[in-house]
Amino acid sequence: MAGILQKIRRIREIDEERARLELRDNQLRYDDLNRELTDIGERVQASHSSTKGTNAADLALHHAFALRMEMERRQQKAKCEEQSVRVEEHRETVVQASRQTRVAELVEEREAAAVRHIAATKEQRELDEMGIRGWYMNSLVKAR
Repeated sequence: MAGILQKIRRIREIDEERARLELRDNQLRYDDLNRELTDIGERVQASHSSTKGTNAADLALHHAFALRMEMERRQQKAKCEEQSVRVEEHRETVVQASRQTRVAELVEEREAAAVRHIAATKEQRELDEMGIRGWYMNSLVKAR
């Protein structure tokens, strides 16, 4: 039984480690998306500050660029929000895997304690039996 419990615990530990790695990967993806979102915002800010004058062609180009960047920013923000949801889901998966690992450890510990208790009880019975036999033999010797 103990061997089976050790295998279950080991499987749970592997699941927990896998969940942690997936969380880390998703967190890195989220960080990359946020960095890209920040870069887009900085490019738009730089283009606003670099646009000077009232030349219609320059303003039209700037407006087209700003519009394209705003659309890209919104798409990037949506991706960030989706990734944020995935990160939270994986974080919950890690918590659940950690709980399952802990439960497997506790079951294994309780099983080992039960085995120790049974062995101690058996040993105590044997010692009690030996003590009673010794007492009985001593009482027979004294009675003669």
